Amino acid sequence: MSAVSRVDRLLVDSQMLYWGGRPMPPPGATVVDIESDECCTCEPLVGRKWDAGLAKPAYVQLSDAAWQDFNNEMLRKVNSYRREGVGPLVFGTCMFLGIILFHPAFGPVAMAMEDNQVGGAFMMPIAMLCVIGWVWTQVTLRQYNRKVDEEIQALLSRTSAQSGATFQLCTAWTQTCKPKHARTYRGVYISPAAPSQPMVVTGVPQYGTPQPVVTGTPQPAPQAPQTMLVTVPAGTSPGETVCITTPAGVQMQVVVPSGVAEGEQFQVALPAAPVVVAATVVAQPQ
Repeated sequence: MSAVSRVDRLLVDSQMLYWGGRPMPPPGATVVDIESDECCTCEPLVGRKWDAGLAKPAYVQLSDAAWQDFNNEMLRKVNSYRREGVGPLVFGTCMFLGIILFHPAFGPVAMAMEDNQVGGAFMMPIAMLCVIGWVWTQVTLRQYNRKVDEEIQALLSRTSAQSGATFQLCTAWTQTCKPKHARTYRGVYISPAAPSQPMVVTGVPQYGTPQPVVTGTPQPAPQAPQTMLVTVPAGTSPGETVCITTPAGVQMQVVVPSGVAEGEQFQVALPAAPVVVAATVVAQPQ
């Protein structure tokens, strides 16, 4: 491995370590953390956060009322996350108390029994039940919270289609099992919309037939309308305006007619191009 490759690898590793395995936000994006990946955060216990007064980025094309409705809906969904820290707190505390009370060596309940070894017969089942309850609670709550992630992503997709910007839910280590020291993260990336894909034009333009040769003073010859077939690009709905390029290299904007879905074709009339008409000069009689 070359020195350059090793340096690139170290840069990638350091970037992944800093971001905890989650993707970098797009350039110019606004990052809103729902659940941070900081060490020793209390969010799994006290609940995730969303600021209902979040300021609207300049590139988001939503009215103030629509933006506030989006914030209120996000706040409602974020508050519906289950608190995953409750399971470890409850069952961890029960396990600790069971060991303290029933341990044969120092447990006050075990020491009060005629045979303190009997305390161990209570301590072990309590510990096992606490472990089972801990695992079951974590699995159940994480599965529920991942369904909430799907609901939030659907809301962000609808908002992206209406706002002219890109709303994306970014998550890391939200599954049930994760590597040691890996921390769960949830956040929303709000970024300017990516440039639209180039227009796809198919079909062969139908040109009119040139007029026959005439005698006398050259006159502009009428030309049959020229048409071409246009394929509706992905993500375009009827009534929207798209830009096409004619075979002559002229760019023009056309409106997708109603009843034509993405991937279907419709016919467009092109501007008339000048046609050169040949003429002959008839000599006048002497």
